[in-house]
Amino acid sequence: MPPRRPPRRNEEEPPPPPSLAHVLATMEGNRVRTEQILERLVQNQNNNQNREGQCVNLAEFLRVGPPYFSNPKEPLDADVWLRSIQRKFDAHHVPAAEHVNFATYLLEGPAGVWWDGVLALHEPGHVVTWDEFRTVFREKYIPKTVMDGMRRKFQSLTQGKMDMEAYSREFTRLARYAPRDVVDDADKQEWFRKGTNPE
Repeated sequence: MPPRRPPRRNEEEPPPPPSLAHVLATMEGNRVRTEQILERLVQNQNNNQNREGQCVNLAEFLRVGPPYFSNPKEPLDADVWLRSIQRKFDAHHVPAAEHVNFATYLLEGPAGVWWDGVLALHEPGHVVTWDEFRTVFREKYIPKTVMDGMRRKFQSLTQGKMDMEAYSREFTRLARYAPRDVVDDADKQEWFRKGTNPE
């Protein structure tokens, strides 16, 4: 019987097992890749959820019927318009970067001409923020004297002959013109009680 030839290493013997360090490194790499995939899935799901009900372009915003603004008959009409636009932005999750673009699109007639003049005063490329827009808009259309007058009306409001429901409506309407007086709910309650009839 001829002697058996020793097996060649690369033909029959399995490769040596990987080192513990190699196994751990492979497991860690798999864990990181799995986490990245899960994060992407969650992010895509969140993006889809955020997209629902969100107005991300002007056409979508116009479909919700925002009011246009031209030439107010009363200074408080401008305040009502500005508050209405802000509520629509909040309700329809309009991105903050689009607030000025969407609002100024709604300016018509004399208001549109005024806005063109405001833009002409800025350096080319200047991006007007929403806070800047509200400031210049209020300076133009809502004189401080009017706002101060509304604040004084709030401060002197009493129930008088109004029933409680009518007094409550008037109180709520005027309270928005007195943000320095109504800082929190406790202030609001105190002012409300102060104006009610003793009985």
